[in-house]
Amino acid sequence: MSIPPKTTPELADPPLPAVTERDLAEVLETAVAEGRLDPSTGAVESAPSRPGDRNSTAALWTQFLCETSPVLHPTPSTTKRNFNFLTSWWKSGIVLVAWIVVVSSIVCAAGWVAHVSQSGTVNSTTDREPTEPFERGVWLVRHGQSDVAIPAFTQAVETDTSGRAFEWLAYCHARAGNFPTAIEYGGKALAAGRKTVAVYANRAASRSSTGDSAGSLADAEDALKIDPSCKSALVSRAIARVRLQPQNQPLPPEVVYDLEAGLEVDERRGWVLSLLAEARVRVADPTDADRERALWAVNRAVRVGYSPVALEKRKVFAAQLDPERFKAALFVLDTERLPQETRPLCVCPDG
Repeated sequence: MSIPPKTTPELADPPLPAVTERDLAEVLETAVAEGRLDPSTGAVESAPSRPGDRNSTAALWTQFLCETSPVLHPTPSTTKRNFNFLTSWWKSGIVLVAWIVVVSSIVCAAGWVAHVSQSGTVNSTTDREPTEPFERGVWLVRHGQSDVAIPAFTQAVETDTSGRAFEWLAYCHARAGNFPTAIEYGGKALAAGRKTVAVYANRAASRSSTGDSAGSLADAEDALKIDPSCKSALVSRAIARVRLQPQNQPLPPEVVYDLEAGLEVDERRGWVLSLLAEARVRVADPTDADRERALWAVNRAVRVGYSPVALEKRKVFAAQLDPERFKAALFVLDTERLPQETRPLCVCPDG
């Protein structure tokens, strides 16, 4: 025997005697005649003592409104219907909002994919190696393969008339340590009208590496006229000044400032550190702070692979630094050694 499912009975409205418009009109006429109802405002003189009394004006108003306007004066059944109506709309609203969120997400995702495809920041297909020689060379340099980019720029020289290919060739050869070739291409770039910071600064670094201090100083000055903050040109200018200045004459303070600027980029170039140590004690009236910085630079230079024997041969250190502390600065444990950067500080051209 199956048990019928339990059902919830519908709520029924309490029975009310039917009110007609005629009944209401008669009562209203009586209320107005007796002064209990203001015909201009509809205000009742006093609340009814018996809401169910049909002779009560307020009661008739209440009953009439209940029968004709269940929204303003809801009964139990109309309340349930209204609740079900609002619940259905609430559920429908949730579904609608969910659909809006889904559609918006799809649209945003599609727009993001399109943006990425255009910008090439994430889409791997746009980061493929170009086929055009010049663009391929730039792409290789950007990917840390400046030596591999040399053939691409060499091929690009055949069609390039702006000097950009020469500029990039000078940079790549300087990075590779081919300093005479870098100087040659730097000159060709300048002859083609490519007078940029990169051309001057990289030729200054290449000339400094070949021992041409005067030429390096001239190129460094030209680079600094374009960009006074170029670290590569500052270092080349300082190196040239140290080499060109007689040993018995003090160095200008600007030399120290230029070398310190170069160390802000990289502290792994031993020859720059050795020159900083020398410049610190070769300024006029070096202070204790200058000597401390010189000892630090000596120790740091040895740590990155600079020859301690070469430093020990410099007479200026023996004259200006404490012998015991200088000897201690030259001693470095194998565990304290750091990788050395042997390439000059160059400026990458604009793509």
